[in-house]
Amino acid sequence: MGSDNSKAVKQNSETPATSRLLVPYPVFTYDEKHHQRINCLSFSPNKDFLVSGGEDGTVRIWELTTRKCVDVLKGHESYITCIIALEEFVVTGSGDKSIRKWNFNNGELLGTFEGHHGMISNLDIYENFLFSTSFDKTARIYNFSTGECLFSLEGHTKLISSMIVMPQRELLLTGSGDGTVRTWNCTSGETALTFSGHTGPILCVKVDVDKRHLYTGGDDKIVRQWDLDTAAPKTRFIGHFSAVLCLCLHRTKNMFFSGSSDRSIRRWPTQGKKGRMSSGNLRNGSIGTIIMPDGYNDEFIFAGTATGSIMCIDIFSMSPTRLYQPQLKSVPRFLILNGLMYTGTYGGEVNAWKADIATITGGRE
Repeated sequence: MGSDNSKAVKQNSETPATSRLLVPYPVFTYDEKHHQRINCLSFSPNKDFLVSGGEDGTVRIWELTTRKCVDVLKGHESYITCIIALEEFVVTGSGDKSIRKWNFNNGELLGTFEGHHGMISNLDIYENFLFSTSFDKTARIYNFSTGECLFSLEGHTKLISSMIVMPQRELLLTGSGDGTVRTWNCTSGETALTFSGHTGPILCVKVDVDKRHLYTGGDDKIVRQWDLDTAAPKTRFIGHFSAVLCLCLHRTKNMFFSGSSDRSIRRWPTQGKKGRMSSGNLRNGSIGTIIMPDGYNDEFIFAGTATGSIMCIDIFSMSPTRLYQPQLKSVPRFLILNGLMYTGTYGGEVNAWKADIATITGGRE
């Protein structure tokens, strides 16, 4: 069982502000670990297990109640890039260009989905269909049961970095380094629409809850809003000084958030152009990911930075309320469940930190 009151994580040089906000220790650290950094995390549908994929090419399954590693899945020949945990299966994508399907209960390798010629960048599953994208510039749709490739979607001229499956519309959306987003008809494999306007690679994509608008962030420092039905450009959100790396749309309010390599997070109204930048300079590097956890208080977002820290931010003041530092070298992988934040570190450890409302607000309800 992982030890409680784990040793303090080595910190960057602290200012009074960071010291006041700092959560110094994880609640516990799992005894076992990956041999290299953790690249991806996923909860099982019943939330009883955490699944991690590592740079060491292995996948580990952790039981949350006992804090034990119950299985190690081995077979990939390179690092793990993405994971989907299902009730009966685990699906993994890798730098070895393959997608593998595993039995969740006994770790048996059940099959390999072939066809890609580059690193697997994204995976998703809907009903009996597996969707994948790759650095080989293509997306693929597979029959999940048989492993048959139903469609190879070709048209992008550079790697595909982002993907969204929209089953109600029978569409797959892909964002690419060629500066475009494409939607594909999942029943024919044909391109439906192409969204053009960015002057550099697309780095992140989001679709609003009503499925009316697409938001894209690019290397050109701009966030764009598009009409999802026509691909017509609607609004440009200008204010970042460097590449836009991540986007997060609020679940219920007319606002969204963008993170950039200029070290800022900006809050934007979905119907306007003027954004508010996060305050409190914590010198935390590029903002690589922003999440608003499901079932969590919607007045807070969590942001992971290139220096290995995670900030909890009040969305109204745009000020950080808590700072976690689980690692020191890259954007940490993290998920939040039942008041705990699980982090995968550069050193291969899985840690759990207090992230309940009392902790992130300093006791203010």
